[in-house]
Amino acid sequence: MWQPGTSTILQVLISIQAMILGTTQPYFNEPGYGTPKDSKPSKDYNSNVSLATVKHAMIHWSQDQFKDGIWGDVISTHFTFTRHTISAQIKAWALKDKRMRAWTPSLNPLAGSHMLQPYPGHGAHGQDYYAQLHAGLAYQQALAAGQTLAQAQAARAAQPAVAAAAPAEKDLVAEAEEAMDKVAAWRTPAYFRTVVM
Repeated sequence: MWQPGTSTILQVLISIQAMILGTTQPYFNEPGYGTPKDSKPSKDYNSNVSLATVKHAMIHWSQDQFKDGIWGDVISTHFTFTRHTISAQIKAWALKDKRMRAWTPSLNPLAGSHMLQPYPGHGAHGQDYYAQLHAGLAYQQALAAGQTLAQAQAARAAQPAVAAAAPAEKDLVAEAEEAMDKVAAWRTPAYFRTVVM
């Protein structure tokens, strides 16, 4: 617990290192999830975190909007200098989880990593969340249009249904490699020589 005037940033960093980065089963860091043990929910959680790490903590940061931003040098330097280690880790994850090479968006644009692609038995919670989210959005849209929710629902029901195309699968291993090529090109070889010296 943080105690003003007594606690230090070093204590916070050591706690993060030990309790978050230093565990192979972060699932059990969640309150009420019990004592760390080898279990299916823990393995599922780790698989989803691996997918989220590649998609959101790596590929996302290779977008051109970050190239000249405050983190551009850090992103480019990190992924260029640690590329071989990162590539090996992603390939190891892909051997354990086939979704790494056949990723589909599922619920992750709206929810946390535990909701990426719910495993059997976890899907009901994800569907409830999604249904509640859509109901809230429909209500907000009705208010903005000056309608009651019933009027908005009736208007929506009168519209012809349009079948949505299933999203194409993505190979996150290949996308990560392309992302690392891209961020390495953000800086010149001369820049990287100055970083090393």
